[in-house]
Amino acid sequence: MKVKQSKGNLSRRKFVSLFAAFALTMSMVVVLPATAFADDPPWTPGPGSATTGSFSPGSATVDAVVGTPCNLLDTLTITGTNGTAHRDFSVPAGNPVATINKHSGILTPLAAGVVTVTVCLTPDEAPNGVNLNPCWTPSLAVGTIQVTVSANSGSYGFQGNDQAIMLTSPSVLSWAPVTVTDPNNVVTVVGYTNQLGTIAPSNGVLTFAYSQSFGIGGNTQGALETWLDNNSDNVLLCNSSGTPIANATLDNTNIFTLAPASSANSNNMILTIDPNAANLQLGQTYILRFTEDYVAGNGTSELGVQVDFVFEYVYGPQGTDLTLTLTNPAVTSWVGNDANGYTNQLGTIPSPNDVLTFTWNQSFGIGGNIGTFISNNANNVVLLDSNGTVVVDGNNTPANLGNSAFSLSTGASNSSLILNIDGSANTGLDLASGMYTLQFAPGFIAGNNVNTLGTTLNFVFFI
Repeated sequence: MKVKQSKGNLSRRKFVSLFAAFALTMSMVVVLPATAFADDPPWTPGPGSATTGSFSPGSATVDAVVGTPCNLLDTLTITGTNGTAHRDFSVPAGNPVATINKHSGILTPLAAGVVTVTVCLTPDEAPNGVNLNPCWTPSLAVGTIQVTVSANSGSYGFQGNDQAIMLTSPSVLSWAPVTVTDPNNVVTVVGYTNQLGTIAPSNGVLTFAYSQSFGIGGNTQGALETWLDNNSDNVLLCNSSGTPIANATLDNTNIFTLAPASSANSNNMILTIDPNAANLQLGQTYILRFTEDYVAGNGTSELGVQVDFVFEYVYGPQGTDLTLTLTNPAVTSWVGNDANGYTNQLGTIPSPNDVLTFTWNQSFGIGGNIGTFISNNANNVVLLDSNGTVVVDGNNTPANLGNSAFSLSTGASNSSLILNIDGSANTGLDLASGMYTLQFAPGFIAGNNVNTLGTTLNFVFFI
């Protein structure tokens, strides 16, 4: 985990705060103003700070939902200032309904109920990575926001305290906040668990798209690299029990890529994971985790909570314009991508009466005539031996879709296909025990005579 400048400043503020609290206890003569934030020491507003100001309106009502952060920053507008000022937000200590970030105004609803947010108009700029002045001064104005929090109805949204993220693809099927309760029965949200169901690779990688409330700090390569470096340990893969997978962190570029979806907007991100580089196993459950330290480009706005996305990694469609998904036998592992083709391992498959059966679904059907479809693809589906050579029968005829040993039919629809290969001596193939590959060529074409695989699919098996 990287130690950011803002963390160090915060630690120094906490030390000063503890010292001030100790001095207060010992002297028992310092009285804090009612509008002050007791965790900050006294200070003098800097040059240019406002001495007048108000809120418009002075109060407001807002609705929120448990588990979905709510931004209250601009709910009360600052007016009538003659200098620099900012808003400070607070909620009653120990209330079970919500917490709030003092300067961002991000409210995190914890439970159904009503909570009153106090908003103080404070001179000078809000503390940030450059200006670290604390906020201990009589307020220029005080406003209130009454927030009514409703129980979570199942809707999914942004998650986080200051920085917040929301997955846009794949879909979140269900989610729940992770909470802890202290000895005083104060409930705090410390994370979120989101269920994604099964995820299959596309073009060789698992792809996640998400939005974030704060960007990466600019639309330049330098800003991206700095932001990625600051988050190198803050995005990682875990196994189903939540244990981090060795070396599966954002700084491992063999596994992860992360960049804005477009150069114009650094709030929308695309993250990819190479499952083979991460040694993920088909049929197993994994967790994509954003840690509480996941930080925005400003170096200070952090998630503040752990956000997990749980998914089962499965085999899925392969191809470009036309995609194909083998449904039987089961694919046990695979490697590849659209540019270089795919190699899928099937293991040892049964061959009752010397007949090999393969079933698959494809994104486009065979059209109106299966005979035409077979004729168009006669050389696009072949059987290879362990040397990668096309198998031939006793008449030296290639073992391909046009060979009489191959029988193709449709299943529940004309995009669900069943291929039987008779490897017995009766057809002249007389397949011996060993390793074979069923290969689909890039030119394998749908019944519309338009869409093709565009890449090679190999299915390796033993008989």
